[in-house]
Amino acid sequence: MTNRLLVGLALTMVAAGWLPVSAQEQMGSWYYSASIDPITDVNTSSAFTVDDDEEWALGINCRDGGYVAGVMIHPNSTNGALLRLKAIMETWKREMTWRTDQNDPVTERWLVTEAGLGLRDDRAAWFTQELMLATDRVVLRFGHSAATYTVILSADGAAEAIAALNGCN
Repeated sequence: MTNRLLVGLALTMVAAGWLPVSAQEQMGSWYYSASIDPITDVNTSSAFTVDDDEEWALGINCRDGGYVAGVMIHPNSTNGALLRLKAIMETWKREMTWRTDQNDPVTERWLVTEAGLGLRDDRAAWFTQELMLATDRVVLRFGHSAATYTVILSADGAAEAIAALNGCN
């Protein structure tokens, strides 16, 4: 079930095209995409941002009344990122180190997904809260046996885009 939830985050972001369209609202460097399931009326909205090189994305998605967080590779990335994805999936390490602004780094185990790494439940809620408090940036460091990636993302608009999720209610 965990992977299914995180794959849902990836599919939402891929379907969104990573770029603003009429169903999305840009808030600083972040995007908010409203989505309510037409059958269940469950909030499946998402807030996400993409790094400057458009190779990685960080998203917060609503699933089962709570937050799911995920970092994944951009599906249209040039620079060989899609080829790296195969290597990552074969040897992905679960360890993620992240920090917001100049706060102390946090190292924890994230869940391996088909598109990258993710968090759910209380850990995702805490990570989301830290994102909302950030004023400058969020830095993520993760990798696989052959490479380590450091992704720097703007926090500009994160609080507004995540707040638009309305607590995933």
